[in-house]
Amino acid sequence: MTQAEDASTVGVILNRPLQEKLQAFLPQDLSGEHYKDRVFQGGPVMRRVILSVFRSATAPQALAFPVLKGIYLTMHPANIRALLADPASQYRIYAGFSGWAPNKLQSEFVRDGWYVLPADAETVFPKETEGLWEEMIRRATTPSPTTWDPLRRGGVTIT
Repeated sequence: MTQAEDASTVGVILNRPLQEKLQAFLPQDLSGEHYKDRVFQGGPVMRRVILSVFRSATAPQALAFPVLKGIYLTMHPANIRALLADPASQYRIYAGFSGWAPNKLQSEFVRDGWYVLPADAETVFPKETEGLWEEMIRRATTPSPTTWDPLRRGGVTIT
């Protein structure tokens, strides 16, 4: 998850691979031949629109939301095209996303509607997603010696 400048929140579901191939989501003039991972269901909003979470040492020229240092979320076609064209890029493609109006997610946090964990690249780009939910619940319910502010950008949330 990350927060947009207007205080709305966007994110993707990390552990729901789809059976559909990437080409089913792309316009005919765009090839996904270099993308070897599965497409994941990012959430219930705009389920046929593709997004990407990707690594980049520099901020992309087209609109992208920073998630963590060097990790971005984008649905901008220029970014998607560049990622698909570069076989060396590290990214994952999602169909659809999850979204909340300004302050809506914060109110869900206040009502204890979420488990919240600090994010890291290994969680954002897991090699395997089977069992990820259970692992996140275990991590969220195991006491930790650190404190963390769940309303800050860059968290992994579990409902």
